Formats: sequence, structure tokens, C-alpha cells
Amino acid sequence: MNNKTLKKCSTFLLIFSVVISSFGVSISDYKSALAHPIGELQDQYDGVEEAQKLIESKIVKSEEEKQLELKKQQDINFQISRIQSEIVRLEKEIDRIEDNIKKLEQEILVLEDEIESKYELYKLRLKAHHMSGDSGFLDILFNSTGLGDLFRRVESIVKIKDYDKRLIKDLMETKEKIELSKSKIEDEKKSIERNRIEVEKNKRSLEEALKHSQENVSNISRIQAEHRFSVEQLEAQKAQIENEIYEALKEADQNMDFIGGDWIWPVPGYNYISSHYGWRDGYLHKGTDIAGSGIHGKPIVAINSGKVIKVEKNHRPGYSYGMYVMVDHGGGYVSLYGHMSGIDVNVGDWVKRGQPIGKVGNTGWSTGPHLHLEIRVNGTAQNPMNYIKRP
Repeated sequence: MNNKTLKKCSTFLLIFSVVISSFGVSISDYKSALAHPIGELQDQYDGVEEAQKLIESKIVKSEEEKQLELKKQQDINFQISRIQSEIVRLEKEIDRIEDNIKKLEQEILVLEDEIESKYELYKLRLKAHHMSGDSGFLDILFNSTGLGDLFRRVESIVKIKDYDKRLIKDLMETKEKIELSKSKIEDEKKSIERNRIEVEKNKRSLEEALKHSQENVSNISRIQAEHRFSVEQLEAQKAQIENEIYEALKEADQNMDFIGGDWIWPVPGYNYISSHYGWRDGYLHKGTDIAGSGIHGKPIVAINSGKVIKVEKNHRPGYSYGMYVMVDHGGGYVSLYGHMSGIDVNVGDWVKRGQPIGKVGNTGWSTGPHLHLEIRVNGTAQNPMNYIKRP
């Protein structure tokens, strides 16, 4: 590797050492990769890619949280709208009740004036009758034209007195009924006002919840922006590593011509493709995944003849390709077999087309037993299905 390449790697190390370290790769590990560029740089690339996947998964999750918050805001706004309508209705009801109370108060005032007037008249009549005493009765007696006339005069006086009493009594009863109605309406008004206070309290609570949700959305958007910036940084990092791999592969393959011949299927008896080469969820899946019931432990064969240039038997669960093998077929063509459960070859071995090189597994970043097959040309990943044919 030339000085220019070493300088690029050193710069890359300083900028992204934190991200690399988070995946268990130390600075000394990275420096040692310069001595074995193909396999170790691939490990570096895998680590960065997994970091990118992790951040992208966080972006997806945060977007789900954001959409939930936005849906919550819609529900809250709908509830606030309903509560506001209820407040308007209650205020109108209170206005109506207050108008009724005013009318009843006016009626009570009128009745009180009438009662007072009738009562004063009644007192005057009683006073007049009292002052007249027996002479008044004698006047009626002597001025009467007969016994019938006398009875009529006495009866009239009694009726007038009874009428005044009954009138005052009726007025008092009417006043009491109106006051009772007024009291009931005032109680109703108090109940509605209490209801309105409770509804307004609920509205304030919803407005606080809405404000909190809006703050959450704002925070999520900020975090997403930070994550997207990190993804861009990691994408640049991957591009730089890709370039290093490309340079390393060019150096490794420059003295070896392409072996030629047809490419063959890597897992005899299993042809189900669980994941194709291509873009998904913002990242490029650089190979073809071959799976199927009972595939774990089944033989993996070399898809073409070539020299084994990388064997990785040490691995961490949930990280990178797990156990994998890389075979150089010359002319810049390299095949990679990932997530193996066992490896039957060593670096420097020459393998023939169809020769078993290991077994299907579930190691590394894998959600189930399968073979992850990649074909790279001058360091750039290609669609394996452009070279091999599914049986």
C-alpha cells in the first residue's frame, strides 16, 4: 500500500475512531488492518455499515414515534375542539338561565309591589271598620230598607274582607312559587358553572398534553436530523473504506488473471432466496441470501475456482459477516461467503469450482440460518444473480 493510501487511512482513523471503537475495534486493530488490507478493511467496512444500520433503525423507530405523536396531536386537537364546543354550549345555557333569573326577579318585584299595595288597602279597610265600631253597624241597620238589604250589606263587607285576605294569600303563594323556581334555576346555574369549570380544566390538561407532544415531535425531529447527519458521515466513511478495499484488491489481484469458466450455485439442494441484492431501507444489501428449512450446517461450495485470501473464524454474535471466507478468482473477481457455522479452508489454499469450503450458519449479523453470498469486481459489489443461476 502506497504512502497516499496510508495517509488516507490515518485521516479516516482520527475522524471516526469513536464510531469504530463502539463496535469493538481499537486503533491498534485498525493499524494492523493496513498490513492485511482485504480482510481487515472489510471488517472495518462491516463495522461502519452496522453502525449505519443501527442509526438508520433509530431513524425508522423515531419516525414511528413521531407519527404516533402526530396522531396523538390530532386526537388531542379533536378533543379540544369538542370541549370548546361544549364550553360554548354551557356558556349559552348559563346566559339563558341568567335571562330567566332576571325575568323571575322582575316578576317577584312586581308581585312584591302588588302584595304591598293590597296589604296597605286591606289595613286601611280594617282600620276604617274598626273606627266605625257599633255606630257603623247601626248606620247599616237603620239605613237598610229591610232585613234582606241588611243581610246583603253585611255580607258585602265580609266578602270584601275575605277577598282581600284571599288575594294577598294568592299573591304570597305565587311569589313563593316564583322564588322556588328562581332557587331551582340558580342551583341549575351553579351546577352548569361547576361543569364548565371542570370542562375548562380538562381543556387546559389537553392543551398541556398537546404542548408536550409538540415538544416531543420537535425533539424527535432534531434527533432525526442528527442521526441523518451521522448517516451521511458514515456513508462518507464507507466510501473511503470502499476505496481502500478497491486499492487493496487491485494490489492483490494484479498478477492473477480471471480463472474463467461458469459460476455455480453455492448451496447444493437449496435455492430459496430470502433476500436479494439491492437497496432497502436506505442501505445497499450487497449480496444474495440463500436460506431454507434445514439449511443450517449444509455444505457451501466455491462458486468458481480461486485462491482463499481471507478466513474469519473469530466472530461476535450480531456483528458483521460472522464467520466468513473470501476467494480471489483473479481479474479483480472476489467472492465472499458470510454467516458460516464452520470453515474447511485456510488462507492461501487453492479451491476448485464446487469444492466444499464450509457450512451454512447463523453467525454475525443474521436473523436465521442462511448464506450471504457476495461477488465483488475490483472491490465493487455486484449482483450475484448476474453471475450464478438458481437451479
